[in-house]
Amino acid sequence: MNPQYPIAAVERETGIPKDLLRQWERRYRFPLPARDDNGDRVYTQQDLDKLRLIRQLMERGKRPGKLITLQVAELQQLL
Repeated sequence: MNPQYPIAAVERETGIPKDLLRQWERRYRFPLPARDDNGDRVYTQQDLDKLRLIRQLMERGKRPGKLITLQVAELQQLL
């Protein structure tokens, strides 16, 4: 089974605040987490990897709206 991460773990691992993750979910349709049995958001390892790259690129001045549509390989190339 693939690991699933609650929003608090994603915030801790990526440095992206929970509120911002929820805002991106509404605005950009990414990330689109699954829900656990309690209805809480759970994120995949792929979500976590992509969010880490987005955060690194944002620290370099890139805008999230431009990054969210890119694939992980494309994000890695920008680094």
